[in-house]
Amino acid sequence: MSPSLKDARLKIDLLTKSPLSRATNRVAAIMLAAFALIAFALSGSAARAQGQPTAAQMAQMQQMQAQREQALQKELGITAAQKTKLDAVNKKYAPKLMALQKKYQPQAQQLQKQMLDLQKQMQALNAKVGTEAQPIMQARQKEVDAVLTAQQKAKIKQMQDAQMQMMRQQQMGGAATLPH
Repeated sequence: MSPSLKDARLKIDLLTKSPLSRATNRVAAIMLAAFALIAFALSGSAARAQGQPTAAQMAQMQQMQAQREQALQKELGITAAQKTKLDAVNKKYAPKLMALQKKYQPQAQQLQKQMLDLQKQMQALNAKVGTEAQPIMQARQKEVDAVLTAQQKAKIKQMQDAQMQMMRQQQMGGAATLPH
């Protein structure tokens, strides 16, 4: 890593490690965890959360399952005899798995509702923190600007823009590097 890149990263770290930034990052991490839990819960029972899936949804899910099974069978080289035996095994255990799903569905739906409620509470809290922090951050920035030269302010702006670009690229799944 070049010295200028190390220096830029150090400056960015210093700019983003303020107590407010750490608090905001903790709130963001908690929200991210809540979103992950919600996504996990929804992935298994999204269609059932509002009742039984429609016939079209069921047909689509069955078609997707059949396509996955066909791809797996082709990949593993499953013979016709093996497929018959595997179908019998699946048929044997399907009712047991459906019974478990039916047994725990009400509890899963209740937890799902609680998670959605917590998500709303987190969003409200985050908005409140942001509203209360805004005048403090503006006052802080005014004092920081009074200390820094125009060249230093321009350099900070450049570094912040590079960091924002890097974060956008990471969100889009691409790799990003800081300019030298």
